[in-house]
Amino acid sequence: MISIIRSYIKSQILANYPDLKENKSAFYDDDIGEILIDRSYQITISNITNTLRTDYREYEVPCTLSIFGTGFRNEISNYDTLLDKALCILDNIIDLRKFETVPQIVNVFNGSILSEQLINTDNSFKVDINFTVTIAYTE
Repeated sequence: MISIIRSYIKSQILANYPDLKENKSAFYDDDIGEILIDRSYQITISNITNTLRTDYREYEVPCTLSIFGTGFRNEISNYDTLLDKALCILDNIIDLRKFETVPQIVNVFNGSILSEQLINTDNSFKVDINFTVTIAYTE
């Protein structure tokens, strides 16, 4: 089930931004390395809850998609570009026409976009896109 969610998220990222590289760590640890610090992303899934329905189980899966970037000489411009990417990716992920093609995904709830400067890096930042995916599973 989780691999279905990851595949869906990746497909929406790569549809518009094939240059983004995946950081394949299970959890963000503040040390992703110089190679991945620019134009990379990481998907974190946590705290899954479920509800038993009449004929199936429904799982709510909170997801955080982190996108990383560097400012170099144009910090504001690169930061704005990263936020634009985040908005576009979130729009794709929550688009009903896109997730209804995946039978197990019932809904995707819009969340928030948060940004921060990375500690111990020069002009590097991270944007977190938070949303919840609801999937159905029959027993």
